[in-house]
Amino acid sequence: MARFPFSLSLIALAVSTSVQAETNEMEETIVVGTRASLMSAIDKQELADKLISVVDSDALGDFPDTTAAEAIRRLSGISIENDQGEGRYVTIRGMSSDLNSIAVNGATIVAPENDRSVLLDGVPTELLDSITVSKSLTPDQDADSIGGRIDFTTKNPSDLKETLLKVKVDTTYNDNTESANSPRFSVTYGDKLSDNAGHVLGLTYSEKEIVSYNNETGFGWDSDGYMDDDWEMRYYAITRERLGVTYEVDYAFADESRVYFNAFWNEYTDNELRWKDEYGKLDRTDELTNGMVTSRIRHDAETRVRDEVRTISAFNIGGETMISGWMTDANLSFSFAEEDDSDNADVTFRNYDKDFGGSVFWNDPKKPYVVALDPNLRNPADLEFDEAEFENSVSQDEETAFAINAEQEFDFGTLKFGAKFRSREKDRDNNKDFYTFDGQTMADFNPQTLPWPFANQTFSQQADPSAIYLLRRIPLGMELDGQETFVEDFTTEEDIFAVYGMGTFVIDNTRIVAGVRFEDTQVDSQAFDQDGNRTNASSDHDFWAPSITVKHNFDVITKYARWISTLGDVGYNLLLRINVVVNKVRSLLGYDYWSFSKWVKDSVKQAVSYVGDFEATVASVCNQRGYAGIICGHIHKAANREVGGVRYLNCGDWVESCTAILHTHDGQFQVIEHDAREKANAADFQADAMADNATSDLPQKEIA
Repeated sequence: MARFPFSLSLIALAVSTSVQAETNEMEETIVVGTRASLMSAIDKQELADKLISVVDSDALGDFPDTTAAEAIRRLSGISIENDQGEGRYVTIRGMSSDLNSIAVNGATIVAPENDRSVLLDGVPTELLDSITVSKSLTPDQDADSIGGRIDFTTKNPSDLKETLLKVKVDTTYNDNTESANSPRFSVTYGDKLSDNAGHVLGLTYSEKEIVSYNNETGFGWDSDGYMDDDWEMRYYAITRERLGVTYEVDYAFADESRVYFNAFWNEYTDNELRWKDEYGKLDRTDELTNGMVTSRIRHDAETRVRDEVRTISAFNIGGETMISGWMTDANLSFSFAEEDDSDNADVTFRNYDKDFGGSVFWNDPKKPYVVALDPNLRNPADLEFDEAEFENSVSQDEETAFAINAEQEFDFGTLKFGAKFRSREKDRDNNKDFYTFDGQTMADFNPQTLPWPFANQTFSQQADPSAIYLLRRIPLGMELDGQETFVEDFTTEEDIFAVYGMGTFVIDNTRIVAGVRFEDTQVDSQAFDQDGNRTNASSDHDFWAPSITVKHNFDVITKYARWISTLGDVGYNLLLRINVVVNKVRSLLGYDYWSFSKWVKDSVKQAVSYVGDFEATVASVCNQRGYAGIICGHIHKAANREVGGVRYLNCGDWVESCTAILHTHDGQFQVIEHDAREKANAADFQADAMADNATSDLPQKEIA
C-alpha cells in the first residue's frame, strides 16, 4: 500500500504527516527539526575534499527565502547584491560575481545579461533540494570557477523510499500595499516507477508585490560640502512573478550502474513602474547652515514602464557505471538563458528655461529637500515633454557541454581523471528609439499624486503609466529624434576543451588533493563601433592550472575542548605512576589491588568537574550533529545515563575501573564490572603501560 508524506505550509504553519492513500487516515505525525538538516550539511562539509558550504534540503523548505540568492546569503563568506530588497548577484569571498560558476544538476547555468554574472533573483528555492558553494578550486572543476562555484541540485529519485507528495502554500501581508501580496505555491511529486527506476516532478509559482521609496544623492557634493549635482527621489511599484518546473528520472541497472535525465526550467517576470523626481543645475546665491539658496533649480519628472521576462533552463542526460574497477560517468548537458527587455517605455518631463528658485536643505544629507519660491516648480503644466525612450532588446546565452570522468579508490586514497568540451554562444540585439513631442506637458498625461513617506520632502505629481505605455504603442504626433541599433549589439562564441588529473591522498585525519587541469579556449566575437561598422576579434589561448588542497579534520575534543586533552595527558600519566607505587606496597602487605587514580577522580571535586566537562562537551557535539547517543572509552569512569538529552555510555577500562559495556540481545546497554578478585592482575598491566610510555617517542594522549 502506497504512503504519501504530505506537507502543507500556510503563513508560519508547517505540518508534515504520513497519510494512508486509500483510507485518508493519519498513521503518524513526523516532526522534522532544523537540527538534522543542519547536521547533514555539516557532515557534507567535513567529508568534502575541498572547502565548501552547504544549505541542505530541509533547511531550504523551512527558510522564508524567496530566491536562491537569499538562501545562499545564510552561508559564511557569502555576500549578496540586492535589488529592491531581494538578493540578485552572489559574491564569494569578496570576489566579483563574474568569476563564479553556477550549475544546476551539473549543467552550467549561463547568463543572459552582458557580463558573465548569473542573476539568481529569479530562481525560487522551492525548486531546489540543496545548495553547495565551493570556495576552493580543484582540478575537476571548470577554470571559470576561480571565484567559487555554486551547485544547485533538485530532488533525486534515487533518494525516494516511498511515494512522495509535498504541497506548500503561503502568503504574506504588506503594510505598504495593504494586501496579502506575496502568494507562493509549490508541489513536489515523486514515485518509484519500478524497483530500479523512479522520477520526481516539481512545480512552483510565486508572485510578489514590492513598493519602495528611496533617495539617490550619489556624488553630488563639492569639496566645501555643498550639493553641486543632481539628486533623485524614486518611487517603485513592482510585481514579480516566478514560475518553475523540474523533472528528473533515473534507472539503475545494478548497484553501481545507472542512467538519468533531468530538466530545469524557470521563468521570471519583472513588471516595474518607476516614478522619479530629479533636481539639479543648482545656481547657488547664498549659503545656509546645512543648505543653500539658489536662483534656479532644474526639475525633471520621469515615468518608466518596464516589463522584463527572463528565462533560465538546463537539461542534463548521463550515466555512470563501473569499468575495470573505475567508476566512470559521462553526461551531456544543454543550458539556455534569455532576457527579453523589449517592452520598455521611459518618458521625461522638464521645466525648461524657467528660473524657479528656492532653498535646498540637507539636515539629513541622505534626504535633501526643496522649499520652492514658486509652486510652479512642480506644476505639471510647466513640466514640458523632454524625451521618450523606447527600448527593444533581447539577450541570449546558450551552452552545450560533454564531460567524462573516471575515478578509482586505492589504499592511499583515490585517483580521478576526466575531459570536458564546452561550446557557448552569447548574443545581444539592442534597439533604442528616442522621440520628442512638441507642445506637450505632463498635464496632458493624466498626472497622479503618489504617497511619499519621508518628512519635509515633496514628491511631485507624475504621469499616468498607462498613458505612457499607450504612447509606445501608438506614437502619434511624435518625432523620431535618434536611434541606437548597433552600439550595444554583439555575438560571442567560446569553445573550451579541458583535461585534468588529480589524486586524493588520506593520511590519518589529513586529506591532500593535488592535480592539474589544462584548458584550451577559442573565442570569436563580432560587434559594432560607434559608426555602426562591424568589428571582429578572435583569440586562442591555453593554460595549465595546478592546484593542491590540504584538509585536516581534528577530533572533537581537540576542536571543541582542547584544554581537556592537554590536561588529561599530564594528569593521567602522573596518576599511573603513583598507582604503580601504591599497589606494589599494598601487594607486599597482602592487600588486594586498589586504584589510587580512580579514587582521586571519584573524590576530588576538580577531577569530577573535568570528567563532567568532558561529558558535557561530548553531549553538546552529539546534539549539534543530531545523534541520539554515543559510546566512549578510556576516560576510566564507566557511565550509562542521559547527559544533555543524549544517551551517554562509557565503558571505563580494564585497568582502573575494570568495566565494560554489554549490549544485550534485547537491544539494551549495561555497564558490567569484573570480579574484584581478578583486579589484582591489573597492577601488572599498569606497569606495562608505564614502560610503554617511557619508551615512546610521542606523547600518549587518551581521547574518547
